[in-house]
Amino acid sequence: SAGELYAAAMLSPQRGYPLFWPAPQAHHPNINNGIAIGDVGCVTVEGKFIYLFNVFSPAQGYYDPPGFEPLKLEELNQLNTNSAHLDCDPCCYASAEVEHPKKLTRCREYIFHGTILALPRGSHQQYLLHGIPRLRMYAAENAKSWYQYVVNDLGRKLEHAMGNGSLFNGSLFLVTGHEKARSWGMACYGYGHPDRDQKFSLNLNFRKVPGSNAYGWVNGLPGQRQPLTELMNHDPVDGPLDQTLFLRGWRLTLGPQAWHEVNSSSTERTSSILQPPLSRLRRGKGPHPPLDVTFTSYPPGKVKLPRGLNSRIFASGQNMKL
Repeated sequence: SAGELYAAAMLSPQRGYPLFWPAPQAHHPNINNGIAIGDVGCVTVEGKFIYLFNVFSPAQGYYDPPGFEPLKLEELNQLNTNSAHLDCDPCCYASAEVEHPKKLTRCREYIFHGTILALPRGSHQQYLLHGIPRLRMYAAENAKSWYQYVVNDLGRKLEHAMGNGSLFNGSLFLVTGHEKARSWGMACYGYGHPDRDQKFSLNLNFRKVPGSNAYGWVNGLPGQRQPLTELMNHDPVDGPLDQTLFLRGWRLTLGPQAWHEVNSSSTERTSSILQPPLSRLRRGKGPHPPLDVTFTSYPPGKVKLPRGLNSRIFASGQNMKL
């Protein structure tokens, strides 16, 4: 799908997991601000984030697991003061690739595809700085019960909300940061040609619409294009910062035995999106049951703090450990 193609291409900037549909869901309790740190949900193959609940907020009564208890940490009482904020300049990301379908041995056609993300007014990033180990352990302790609730209680209701995608072991995503913007534009295209050396150009302009505060695509090749949302017809300067472009966080995957116990009648499914390196949290024998949960990090590896973040923190006078 276009959402899978966009996500696979936009993982390369390592800003997080890319969403092809940045607008918040209508049932999100914080719809004015959209996705928040601590949100747990599912990312669909179309590139949408289906919100379920927030680990730091009391039960909202929509998709909360039975007996849900929010995580209470003294160092996380004020998320705004315990997370990094950074405003990013206007920019444009582009990715293009050429593929040869190896499985079709008699097919000589090459496939050209690419994606574009334009941010005419820049973006805003927020990342959780403190309490990561405790949050990670909390997720590992509760991941199995969350999956039991999602698979056995929500079931078809959630699969319907996910569109063409279906629930699999790795569907749940825990948000630890995000990048948002008021103005944005996306394009995702594909083009097949029998000659790899054939020149291929894309003439796609992203300009301000005359007499309006909105931006839009002027022209381009046929294909899947994601224009600005209707919300962007409003003033992008004063509008809400609720359009989420990238998610930081973890995909939660249960171990084989735990997944079998959750859904013994189903075979383990895997995502078609290319996965970054995995990390596994396991707890040995003792007074607590063993944990076997894999965390797929977005972006992969260690968190790279943006330039200028240290100076911003020092200037604020806050005592933060990096």
